[in-house]
Amino acid sequence: MFPVGDAQYYAPVTLAAGSVSQSGSMEVSTVQLTVTPPVASGLSGSKYIKRKWNTANQGIIYSNATATWTFNDSDEVGMPGTVYLRRLASGTWYATGGTTVASESNTITLSGLAYLGESASSEMYIGESTCDVANVWFGSFDTNWHDARNWCGGVVPNSSTHVLIPGGITR
Repeated sequence: MFPVGDAQYYAPVTLAAGSVSQSGSMEVSTVQLTVTPPVASGLSGSKYIKRKWNTANQGIIYSNATATWTFNDSDEVGMPGTVYLRRLASGTWYATGGTTVASESNTITLSGLAYLGESASSEMYIGESTCDVANVWFGSFDTNWHDARNWCGGVVPNSSTHVLIPGGITR
């Protein structure tokens, strides 16, 4: 467990790494957000958790991790329902993958995670997904237009489909 928080609230992160092939250390910190999540994150600007967690993996190589992020009632903006975790690393947004095990009682738990942080730091954001609308480019996997993992809704548009590519997307 990473017992982190800020001057007002305790917001710990619990990480249980499955198979560890190289040891190292992980640093975690948190701050309250002062702005809404960027459109490029794929998170709602009206239903989100106004907190981000910073992670820095220093050498750990693992697979199949389960992690839980905890937040306070006052961190909720717009009463988010089903929430998702997005990762920002080196200016690029990623869907974190994994399976949402629970998103209740001011926590979100994901299992089956391949990574949380890289050797460079990553920022973790929580909110409702704007990806429930098809034909929005998220670019969370790579730059391949024809890869469904890059599209909200998981469907590649055809030549007659109108699409939305939000500003701030780096892929």
